[in-house]
Amino acid sequence: MRLYVGNPMSMESEQAQAARRIYDETRDPAAALAQYPEKLDPERDILRRLAKRPGDWRHALQALPMNLLQLFVHAHQSWLFNLVLSAASRPASGCRRRRSATSPWASTRTAPRSTP
Repeated sequence: MRLYVGNPMSMESEQAQAARRIYDETRDPAAALAQYPEKLDPERDILRRLAKRPGDWRHALQALPMNLLQLFVHAHQSWLFNLVLSAASRPASGCRRRRSATSPWASTRTAPRSTP
């Protein structure tokens, strides 16, 4: 969430970048909220809740609309999948990995011979 309300991006307005920079540097939701543009509603809702209940990230997340929450969950799931896939694709140190028929790295199997 800190990346969502902080982390200035060059494609944003100067006001939005300044507000995000304030949050990054101070971690003060009230100070950042005072600078946030009105059009950034989800970020403002998070900061408003954090200003009322500092450190309560669960309460802050509940301010987001369900579709945005689902986007965050799916992004985290993708990150976990990529992490697991990356680890599985690296050979174990000093060991030769056994390939199975169900492994995506398995060698090509040929069809069984038919008997006459």
